[in-house]
Amino acid sequence: MNYTYLIIPGVLFLSAQAAISDAAPQQLLNPNNQSSQPMPRSKIAIIGAGLSGATAAYYLHDSIRESQEVDITIFESLPEMGSRIKSIKYRGRTIEVGAPAASTHDWCVLRAMKDVGLAPKAPDPRWYFRVKKRVGVWNGGEILIAEPHEPQCSTWWEIVWKLWRDGTTAWYLRKVSPPMWWELGKLMWRYGVSPWRFHRAVSSDLAAWDRFGADLDAWERLTFSNLGSEMDKSGLSAQVLGSARSCLRDLGHSNEFLNEVVEPCTRARFGQNLDGVRGLSAEIAFREFFSRSVSVSGGNCRLVDRLISLSKADLKFNSGIKEIHPGQSKRYKLRVESPLPKSNVSTYWEDFDAVAIAVPFSMSGVSFGEEVDIRMNLDASSHPSERHITHFVSSQDLSPDFFKLLPRIKLPDMISTTPYSSNVPDIYSITLLDTITRIDRTGCSPPPLSSRLDLDDCDSVIHEGIYRVVSSETIDNQTLSKMVGSSSDYDFPFIHRQVWPYITATEIDFQLPTRKIELAPGLYYTGGGEDIISSLEMSCRMGFNAGMKVFNAVSQSRERD
Repeated sequence: MNYTYLIIPGVLFLSAQAAISDAAPQQLLNPNNQSSQPMPRSKIAIIGAGLSGATAAYYLHDSIRESQEVDITIFESLPEMGSRIKSIKYRGRTIEVGAPAASTHDWCVLRAMKDVGLAPKAPDPRWYFRVKKRVGVWNGGEILIAEPHEPQCSTWWEIVWKLWRDGTTAWYLRKVSPPMWWELGKLMWRYGVSPWRFHRAVSSDLAAWDRFGADLDAWERLTFSNLGSEMDKSGLSAQVLGSARSCLRDLGHSNEFLNEVVEPCTRARFGQNLDGVRGLSAEIAFREFFSRSVSVSGGNCRLVDRLISLSKADLKFNSGIKEIHPGQSKRYKLRVESPLPKSNVSTYWEDFDAVAIAVPFSMSGVSFGEEVDIRMNLDASSHPSERHITHFVSSQDLSPDFFKLLPRIKLPDMISTTPYSSNVPDIYSITLLDTITRIDRTGCSPPPLSSRLDLDDCDSVIHEGIYRVVSSETIDNQTLSKMVGSSSDYDFPFIHRQVWPYITATEIDFQLPTRKIELAPGLYYTGGGEDIISSLEMSCRMGFNAGMKVFNAVSQSRERD
């Protein structure tokens, strides 16, 4: 049978089906068919790899997860992350040369630690035995401190805390021992009812500060667009945002109480006098002094590293953003500069859908093109003051002679100062952070194989203290030697000096900050919170807010597309 007439039509049919099959993918990619085109990936740029930028990146990624096609890039002008968080090691001990710790009231930092699975550093065992570190204030002539009487209320500062907390003396007359009653009587004679007034005045402000940005903590898609409106919402008054000294004086506090109690706490915490910070900062400094501190086990820098790692962001070190202009394929284009060997610089442009500036603008070095519609005035002309953090290790204790005291005086573990202590440079605080006991075998020859190792007694036991000094200028070796009562050629086993800029408002007044979070469409700023208080907690909350705002903007944009 002749099957030719059947084969030819069959071949033609199969060829036609193959042609239709090959054309199907091409039809899906046809630019005229908009509904079937794959949606391009959104690109987000974050400037700064500190806690603020890391928090923004992590919570942005955590909100988007796998449901959105988003690429996050973090640009850091320095060769390392962390900004004002930096941890170093000495003989197995972690030393925070930047921000030392958070407080138990800092809900944002504590939540970030929990979300990324980091454990807090184990508390000092002495906490369980109620043996508190002794603290005092040096006013240039004497150290205001009381010797321990009982573990429940052992120091002058703890008496202030109890009086600040409860505000009456009747309870103490029944509960404390006679020596403590005598100390309490001296305290009331010295400061009157100022501690009680201070407690009443700041309780509502601190509760309001805890509510600042708290809607984000509920994982609701509620963000704030203006610092002023968020402060109004949380209940922070305009008065507490003015100069701390003016604010607290208006509340009727005595000068002695401000100078000898509140200001030393502020100087130790922020390296500023009451005239240079807002009232809220002074209140927070006082509360943190009596709160449990929380730091990350292994170093606070681990928190930033973990947040960025889990955000899946592309972290680019030594990459500074110099200009931001309207983009071509996307909303913005950024000019990136990276240093090269032999003093050369690599420059390139990259487009992004949204940008978050997560560093204080005065330190960012970013300029905007004329076409970028900035909605507020960003003054980068102010020069932030510096704070010098010096860590040193000494086998000798602090010398009373350095503080113009008698040799028999036993110095406390932490010494804060008043502005009248006549130090050059101005020393804000000196703190004994930790003690190390080690065996020194320097000069010991190896024992014979036939001898027992426990008979080798040429080694010696060395006790070392790790100290932290906060000052306005560099502390040289000669001054450090005087601190430990030694000659200028004292051989310190370890010295580390770090300079940090202190970001503060150029003028402290009663005007409520009204900085906007969104500088322009798709351009966000986390550094405005530094105008209120410079702290890890504020950086965390501002970064959290910025991350949620970028998430909302990206989600809405993709829904419209």
